[in-house]
Amino acid sequence: MIHPIHEANESCPYGDLTREEFYQKHQILHQEGFMLNSRKMRIFTQSWRLNSTHNLRGVAAMVHGYASDSGWLTELTAVALTKCGFLVCALDLQDHGLSDGFPGHIPSIKHVIQDCIHFFDSVKQEYRKLPAFLYGESLGGAVSILICLKQKNEWDGLILNGAMCGVSAKFKPSCFFFSLNQMIHPIHEANESCPYGDLTREEFYQKHQILHQEGFMLNSRKMRIFTQSWRLNSTHNLRGVAAMVHGYASDSGWLTELTAVALTKCGFLVCALDLQDHGLSDGFPGHIPSIKHVIQDCIHFFDSVKQEYRKLPAFLYGESLGGAVSILICLKQKNEWDGLILNGAMCGVSAKFKPPWPLEKLLPVAAFLAPTWTVAAAKPVASKSYKEEWKRRLAAKNPNQRASGKPPAATALEFLRVCEYIRRHSQELQVPMLMVHGEDDKVCDCRSARLAYESASSQDKTLKIFPGMDHMLIGEGKDNVDLVFGTILAWLGERADQIRPV
Repeated sequence: MIHPIHEANESCPYGDLTREEFYQKHQILHQEGFMLNSRKMRIFTQSWRLNSTHNLRGVAAMVHGYASDSGWLTELTAVALTKCGFLVCALDLQDHGLSDGFPGHIPSIKHVIQDCIHFFDSVKQEYRKLPAFLYGESLGGAVSILICLKQKNEWDGLILNGAMCGVSAKFKPSCFFFSLNQMIHPIHEANESCPYGDLTREEFYQKHQILHQEGFMLNSRKMRIFTQSWRLNSTHNLRGVAAMVHGYASDSGWLTELTAVALTKCGFLVCALDLQDHGLSDGFPGHIPSIKHVIQDCIHFFDSVKQEYRKLPAFLYGESLGGAVSILICLKQKNEWDGLILNGAMCGVSAKFKPPWPLEKLLPVAAFLAPTWTVAAAKPVASKSYKEEWKRRLAAKNPNQRASGKPPAATALEFLRVCEYIRRHSQELQVPMLMVHGEDDKVCDCRSARLAYESASSQDKTLKIFPGMDHMLIGEGKDNVDLVFGTILAWLGERADQIRPV
């Protein structure tokens, strides 16, 4: 019998035997353990050799494929090689099997190659008088090729079984790095009445295996500010912290909450708060006379979360007004954030949403005499924000929405001041930055966002202007939502995994 797969059945690779009985039958010594790699991750390792005094013929180092591991069916191939007289060694790649990491996540193949070389070299050193061969299946074949390219003249042979030298067109993702059957954003589960679809909020979180916490903090002005956080309900290592800031007339729940879930499912601890005068936080609805207070609240809460997870990289994510707030936070806390993601950021207000002249010129007077007076000429933000009508209706049903979308005079004046401040100070931005914006945004001026991007001093910055898309990018059709948030999640994951101390 050439391969012990012939002894297996559909329930067990060892047939009717236990693993121990299987090894005894084949007279094999099996060892397993863990090594600590350079990134402080525990990597599971195994080795096999015949339980006899026969001379070994060589060393065979095995690398498994994607979504596999060094056990189960791969283990049977290891046994087949062992019975031919080889000392066989293998490991579970990071994020696979019993090794540490976020399931199936390989942001850098260099790390995989480092782990393989580190373990295989230790085995080759112990059996340095024997010839050494590499055996790789699928992704493991690609890894084996890269190892041989890095360790030229250090291997006596390379065996490639279905090696990943190219990906079939049928298996290439339709959008960025996501598989065709992966749901990038849970907005696709919503309906026009409920963001959780036909589920309750509790059932929704159970389905997505998410731990959700909420509470209140008391700010320096004795206002109760509502806070939330989300993380995966598992023991998987967190990739980073993502602090979210919502837009005007919105809050940290409802549709914003769905984006929080999308980030959480990518392995991030996500935190957010309802800005003063929004959602469940205290204050007069939609009234923001001073952006400084908003920034103070955000920094106070986000710093408390960052302190608890201080070993993780931390990112800011802001939508619309929240984008402007996030920029101002980064300008105030220079070198304290590892990345900034701006989604439809308010770097300038569209002319269509500014009060008409001469009302705009009279705003300072109105803000002084009647700060909470609603600027009647202003249009509700949601009216031009969502491309899909059903999402506009869903946004309008938010039970915690308090602001009408028409800002009071003091708020409208403050927004104009914020945009001017960003225009004058955006060159001070040095944080890695991703800016996404709809080209047809009728609320937050796309051209102002581009100018802020171009003047930023960040060495790592990316701008994505999406043709034909409106202000709220979550309000687009499914393919466009996947395009936008695929970009965001890929950028965020790549930056986090480059710097996290795992």
